[in-house]
Parts: sequence; C-alpha cells; structure tokens
Amino acid sequence: MSDDSSRKGPHALPETRWTLVARAAADRTAVRVPALDDLLSSYIPALKAHLVYNMRMAPDRAEDMVQAFVEAKVLREKTLEQADQAKGRFRNFLLRVFSNYVISQIRKEKAQKRAPEKAPVSLSEFPDMIAEDPELERSFDVTWAQQMLDEVCRRMREECEEKQREDIWLIFEKRLVGPILYGAEPMDYDELVREFGFESPAQASNVLITAKRMFKRILTNCVRETVANEEQVDAEIDDLKSALLASH
Repeated sequence: MSDDSSRKGPHALPETRWTLVARAAADRTAVRVPALDDLLSSYIPALKAHLVYNMRMAPDRAEDMVQAFVEAKVLREKTLEQADQAKGRFRNFLLRVFSNYVISQIRKEKAQKRAPEKAPVSLSEFPDMIAEDPELERSFDVTWAQQMLDEVCRRMREECEEKQREDIWLIFEKRLVGPILYGAEPMDYDELVREFGFESPAQASNVLITAKRMFKRILTNCVRETVANEEQVDAEIDDLKSALLASH
C-alpha cells in the first residue's frame, strides 16, 4: 500500500494529525513530503487568518510571514520533530512555535529601523504577540474552529451531492447554517415545503433531523483526525463549540 493511501476518496479512513506529524518528521523524503503537504494544508489557512484578523497584519505580509515560517522552522530547522502529543494539542504547539517566530521577525524588523546606539526592541512593545498569552491561544482557537466548521460543511455538501440528496444540505443551510453563521432568517417549514416539494412540514422536519445526524457524524470524523485518541474527541468538540460561541 502506498504512503498516501489513507488520503484517497472522501470516505477513506483519514490519518490523525499526530500520525501526520510523525510522518512529516520522517527521514525519507517520499514519506515526509506528502505528510507535510497534508499537515500544512490544514493549518496554514488558520495561521494566515490569525495574523490578518487577530494580529491586524496586512494579508500580503501575513502570506509572506507564514511562508517564511514554513521554510525556516518547518523545512530547514525541522521543528515538528519537537512536537510531543503527551504535552497537549498539536495546534497549540504549532501556535507557540509560530508566534515565537513572528515575534522574532518583528523584533528584527523593528531593530533594523532603530539607530544603532539605541537599545534593542523589547517584547513589551507588542505584548499581544507573546506566545504564552492565553488570549492569543483563544483567538487562534476561534480561527481554528471557524476553519473546522467550514471543512465540515464542505464535506457535508460533497456527501449530499454524491448521494444526490442536495435537499439535505439545502435544508440544513436554510434552517441552521445561514441563521447561525450569517444572521439570516431561518426558513420556516411551510416555505421549505413549497421550495423543495415536500409533502408536509413533518417530512421537511425529518430531513432536517437526517441533516443534523449527518453533520454530527462528519464533525466527529473531522475532529477525530486532529486528536491523539478516541477519548479526546468529545472534549475537542466541546472546545470547538466554546470557541465558536466566543466568536459571536
């Protein structure tokens, strides 16, 4: 079986993040490169969004900062080898390493603008970027939770399309996703009956129940990919819900 076989097909068993971390730190290029691609594709959007929305960094600069971080810390210094699942979530480890790198880069940039005789830049000049700040981790968790929700919705839409049951996704979107995420007015059941041709509001309600079950299953699978073991799934889902609530 090839090294990336677990990534084939929408219903294939996905690797956990910690499995990918171990593969991303492997010596063999054929193992390391695909694992790095998978791992970074999950976290780079959150890191960029964190810099733009939480740190108020310009998008172009955020893009450059993340790419420089990947080249310097992930590829050249192989920082991922220091990750230890016994010490907590991988995303918290990554955030600390990333934040320290950003702090270091900002310090260098500020120091270069100062006159040589002046003192070095102090971290107190940008306290919001200190990696140990709990608020920093909370803001990143919000960004991560929003990205996770986007991924769950994407997978749900794809599954509904595969099964030719677009009505399941559309009802879920009209009744829950739009109102919760975008403040849209939830479509009532009589409107759903008219728009989607259901026989009764009860039938529309049953489809919504099916949609909720599908969403919960896909959410659980997505979260399962990010934790070390099954025991952590429920706790991670609770954290994700808390982060999403904090963003509204």
